[in-house]
Amino acid sequence: MNKRKLKLCLLVYYTVPPALVCVSYVFDPGIISDPLLGASLVSGVIGYSWLMVQLLLSARLKWIERGIGQDRLLLFHRVMAPVSVALLVVHFLVKVLLYPASLQVFGGVIVFFGFLLVGFVSAALFSGPRKEGAQDGSKKGAKDRIFGGLQKLAYGKLKLQYQHIKALHNGTFLLTVIMFLHVIGSSTAEYSKVLRGYFIILFTAAAAAYMYHKLLRPWLFTPVYQVVAIDSPSPEITNIGLELVKGRGVVHSPGQFAFYRFLKGFPGKEEHPFTISAGAAPSKNNYLSFTAKALGDFTGALPQVPVGSRVKVDGPYGVFTSHVVSAHRPRVWIAGGIGITPFLSMARTLSYEGESREVQRPLLIWNVRLAEDFIYLNEFEPVAQVVQVLDSRDTSWKGRRGRITKELLEDVLSEETIKDALFFICGPPAMMQQVRTNLHQLGVDRHRMLWERFAL
Repeated sequence: MNKRKLKLCLLVYYTVPPALVCVSYVFDPGIISDPLLGASLVSGVIGYSWLMVQLLLSARLKWIERGIGQDRLLLFHRVMAPVSVALLVVHFLVKVLLYPASLQVFGGVIVFFGFLLVGFVSAALFSGPRKEGAQDGSKKGAKDRIFGGLQKLAYGKLKLQYQHIKALHNGTFLLTVIMFLHVIGSSTAEYSKVLRGYFIILFTAAAAAYMYHKLLRPWLFTPVYQVVAIDSPSPEITNIGLELVKGRGVVHSPGQFAFYRFLKGFPGKEEHPFTISAGAAPSKNNYLSFTAKALGDFTGALPQVPVGSRVKVDGPYGVFTSHVVSAHRPRVWIAGGIGITPFLSMARTLSYEGESREVQRPLLIWNVRLAEDFIYLNEFEPVAQVVQVLDSRDTSWKGRRGRITKELLEDVLSEETIKDALFFICGPPAMMQQVRTNLHQLGVDRHRMLWERFAL
């Protein structure tokens, strides 16, 4: 990850809006006539700015994502979008208090409640149908009690699919248009040329990025592949092989991911992100594959996808790749379940490169619940040292059992590896958090741990 770029982006994000308010005040002190209006102006400008930036982040602009990672940008989006709305609350309350009958304020009310509605529905429904097993009084149970009725209505009675919820979430673009009209018609924009120009430039950039993402890129710049092979290395895991038929092929580094959308609508019309499990080699740029576990309707239907189906592939994204480090540096791959897919791409890339790239064999520590989920072992064993850990009571299993604990890591990692190696971690969020904690307790610096949140 490019930490310098990340820090620069955060600096611009957090400081530019309040700095522009200060500059505007210098040129025209009349824009802040009392403390209440000052609080309203600052919160409104920052809230507007940060929400417009959310459109830029959601557009998957590679020049922004490069060096930071799309998963981190999405996490930032999920955190900062509600924070931005909270700032609008301050702006809204002051305006209603001071100008309760203003038509201008009425436009702000529409935007405010619109963002609250979309935010609540998105938070409730993007996690999928309510899951059983949460105990009353637990945090998860409390969340289920808040969102459970809405989930039951949407997924049960109305039979809504992911694409319908996504369409509602995309309705935030219409809200940003209304917000722009509200802002540009305000007295602040009328009196301050600096802020007026800023509001127009920021909205134009955000709207252009959104239109590029939703219209231009899918139609003109996204390559089309077709399904040429389907195999199931285990009963719940499907591997889809794709060959390029139109456009410029996706050139990826091992460990990156892409978004896939089947053009015929089966197994679903919506995009889904999956790691590119194919190896990265110049001679194989026209071939891709992704490997997914059946965790829902879409992934459960992948085995029935007809060969020849066409797929649009948007990518690559992500910074979780072994090509960011020296070939001679020790590496440890730690995978949980289907989190093995980026390492599958890395292993296949090492196999392609062969003797052309002198590489110290990585150590793979792999934890699954079913022995049959140790997929493609014949491809890992020639290029990596493999430690298999089974988290089940299968009496026929003779190898290591349990989870990737601190004690297991102490047993399989040498002192030299703990001191010098770079650790790549991919798996369920709770597993990754525990592994990072264990490694830190063993003396591994945080900057030597790379991880990817594969559940976008």
